[in-house]
Amino acid sequence: MSVDAFLREHGWGEATLAPLAEAGASLRRYQRVTSPTGRSAILTIASDPALEITKFCKVANILRSHGLSAPEIYAADEAAGLLLQEDFGDASYARLIQDGAPAMPLAVQAMDVLCAVQSIPAAELAGIPVYDFDLWYSVTSKSFAENLLNFYMHYLPCVGAAPLTTEEQNTYKNLWQKAYATIDGGPTVLLLRDYKFANQMHLPSRSGIARTGLIDFQDAGVGTPYYDLVETCEPWASEPDKDVREAALTRYLHGRTDITRDQLELGLKTITALRWIAWLSNCARYARQGRLQYLALVPRIWRAAERNLAAPELTELRRWFDHYAPMHLRAPTQVAA
Repeated sequence: MSVDAFLREHGWGEATLAPLAEAGASLRRYQRVTSPTGRSAILTIASDPALEITKFCKVANILRSHGLSAPEIYAADEAAGLLLQEDFGDASYARLIQDGAPAMPLAVQAMDVLCAVQSIPAAELAGIPVYDFDLWYSVTSKSFAENLLNFYMHYLPCVGAAPLTTEEQNTYKNLWQKAYATIDGGPTVLLLRDYKFANQMHLPSRSGIARTGLIDFQDAGVGTPYYDLVETCEPWASEPDKDVREAALTRYLHGRTDITRDQLELGLKTITALRWIAWLSNCARYARQGRLQYLALVPRIWRAAERNLAAPELTELRRWFDHYAPMHLRAPTQVAA
């Protein structure tokens, strides 16, 4: 079904379309659809319909059933790769901060919302992929290791490093497994997986946790509660604001009395290091596919990873990276031949 036919079928045949910003590393596209009366919606043109439509709709319905502001789904056609959803406007927390709003109250509000997300009962999350570490090649689960393996499969070749032997690959896996084991076994929760200021929308006409609109959660999974704290407390794009970080973590612990501060700090440092090493690996993979703009991000992502690999508990991992990816391999300007 074409976009025009889809819109006509669902009562938006006379609407005008305007493209929105690209969806990060994804190939999906967004359009704002505006009717002659001024009513608007967001049209998703999916690159992976099963993920970006079917799963997105499932997670949106779960979130909405708990009083959270996920977009209302107006129409969906997985076969056509098209989704029409509620428009939350353009006032993301990132834009508000860029325009001069203080980050701290927004971060505190984001933590209230995150605690509500993490309180959703596990029984309601059946069928949502599990993000763990042990299921290396599982078909039904999405392991963290899948992205981490890309470090020696894509990052090291991208920067011209020597390929690892099987023994070296196993050492790398075992070091991550050992680090993750120190935080494993805690409560698993719903992960939105891209929970950051750019995906948190200001909805001033609503109250409480509903004041924050949630978007871009098609990659949602079930896993460690520390994952969705990373973008707020340990961003790669800028140095963390210590006051904002402290306010956010204090608020989070207020809502998560089952987690101690020491558990939180270790879990956050470990998952942050894991996330940014995985993101480095993905940037290298994209660059090897021809999207060379991702190489420019690598030095900043390395700095974020290094801050967290400096934790005493991650000393062995830090030494591994210093040996196999020394400083001169952390700012590539081109893909190695």
